[in-house]
Amino acid sequence: MTFDKNHRQKKTGIKRERTDVTSQFLCKFEDRIDVTGCLSAEVVTADAWLLEIFHLTSGVVALSQLQSEIRPQSGSFGILYAPFSITRLSFRDTQGRLTGFAGRFALPAQFAAGAAVLELDSCDQPETVREIIDLLSTCQYQQCVQANPASNRICSEAKRLIDRNYLSGPSIAKIAGQIGVSHAHLSREFKREFGMTPSQYLHKLRVADAAFLLAQGEKIVNVAMDVGYGDLSRFYNQFRKNTNASPGFCQGR
Repeated sequence: MTFDKNHRQKKTGIKRERTDVTSQFLCKFEDRIDVTGCLSAEVVTADAWLLEIFHLTSGVVALSQLQSEIRPQSGSFGILYAPFSITRLSFRDTQGRLTGFAGRFALPAQFAAGAAVLELDSCDQPETVREIIDLLSTCQYQQCVQANPASNRICSEAKRLIDRNYLSGPSIAKIAGQIGVSHAHLSREFKREFGMTPSQYLHKLRVADAAFLLAQGEKIVNVAMDVGYGDLSRFYNQFRKNTNASPGFCQGR
């Protein structure tokens, strides 16, 4: 999850309290939500999906594709982010907690693409792979909240090529050439459609992948190499820039 620049110097926000290595297929984390004022956030997933279960005590959570806001009286709710999805959220004077799970095993078919809000019972607290699959198979799918699910052909094709090749260091200029447009034109269109340039999206994918590997207890230097950063300092800079946390803080304990 990445945050807007105006919020980075504030002491409130989404704070990671614990990360657990559950299995090679699943990791779990717990965050405290302590937002005073407004906070904009963006969730980008790589080849792992992400499930966040929210328990609010006050304030509001809004998503870019929803017409209504989610408040404490709504009870517990979840957001399921499929692999390679982009989702934007905003928090306003929000207090509560969230429990997150990330994994790479197959999801039920209805959740295979995009991001969706899920209606949950307050007692829904999965812990294992089987329990998560059972939960997703039975909970009510409310609404897709994927950012710009109907992007134009140029941007959809560029995103597909970046998604497929993000670990191998794809050249954005070459991708633009494959699509038949200039680098500058692709960057403008991609930012208009997704709110970020193709290069920024590439770094967000790598950082998202790194966060999953770190949560499984992998060493930082190995993770940096695995996600395409030969320069460790560059990896640290991109990780902090995109998560507002250090890689070490996201390692499984």
